[in-house]
Amino acid sequence: MRILIACCSFKDTFTAPDICTRIDNILYADHETIVFPMADGGENTRDVLRAHGKAYGLIPVHEVIDALGNPKSVSYILLDKTTAFIGASDILHLPPEQHELKDPRNLTSYGLGQLMRHAARRGCDHIYLGLGGTSTADCGVGMAAALLRTKLPKITALCDADISVAQMQIPLLQKCKDGTYQEVWEEIKANTTELSMHKPFYGAAGGMLLNLPNATPTLGSKFLARILGLEEKVRWADLVITGEGTIDNTFQGKGPSAVLDLARKHNKKVLYLASNATPSSKLLKSHGVTASLSLRPPHNLNNYAAQMRHCIANTQYELNTHLKDIVCAA
Repeated sequence: MRILIACCSFKDTFTAPDICTRIDNILYADHETIVFPMADGGENTRDVLRAHGKAYGLIPVHEVIDALGNPKSVSYILLDKTTAFIGASDILHLPPEQHELKDPRNLTSYGLGQLMRHAARRGCDHIYLGLGGTSTADCGVGMAAALLRTKLPKITALCDADISVAQMQIPLLQKCKDGTYQEVWEEIKANTTELSMHKPFYGAAGGMLLNLPNATPTLGSKFLARILGLEEKVRWADLVITGEGTIDNTFQGKGPSAVLDLARKHNKKVLYLASNATPSSKLLKSHGVTASLSLRPPHNLNNYAAQMRHCIANTQYELNTHLKDIVCAA
């Protein structure tokens, strides 16, 4: 059987190239596989572009301010001589070990503005800005401060989900420590016009587009599916394996949704993987999923990545049994 493995990252645990390779390694040898890591503009997008050979160059930038206000070295990539891709999550995401510091009231998007300013001054005439996977929710105020007196080139915002500011409560809740959500949400509402509250994509990356009104927003998953040639690989496959670490706004345009759309278009069977509880079978089936498998993570966050690696290795029998069942049902 020909199997396309097109998963997005499992947040804070596996990059998309890593999880796809790990799944490939535990499949039985009688399958022909293609490893095709996917992204959507959020976490890991830079790594996925590099894995597919789309990086013309890697540009390191030093002394950039991270979400906590600390200096950090971070890189963005060139897609060609004058086109940059900058991922907001590469500078504005806090890892699990800093969970106690996840208070949006104390975080800033200033570092993202610094990276954009660097690319503009370097002579880039087009910036693809990956919006998603951030811990900040300052609606781009910090970013805008860093961009004062900077003439920006054309900006295309690759948003990880099509959500408005009015729809960003769930992602915002995940960014907040206990007891801080309501205060943050009320401040966002108080400083956002009614018109802006309902604009498509404006809820991505903690409302970043509220301070980047001249950017052209689009779904990052659709853009990446097109430039990486995903449809050709889906057409080749008998079965597609996709998924991501956490199911939150998955069906609002995140990476797996682009894979599912193409699999449904070409009438392909799909096995969906996630590290948290999967949605109802009815919802999955409505999006073309044939079967799903939950990679249940441990509740103890100590050595989380090591425990998840063990979890995936132990999933070999269950995963291959699912594949066998799908084939038999064909």
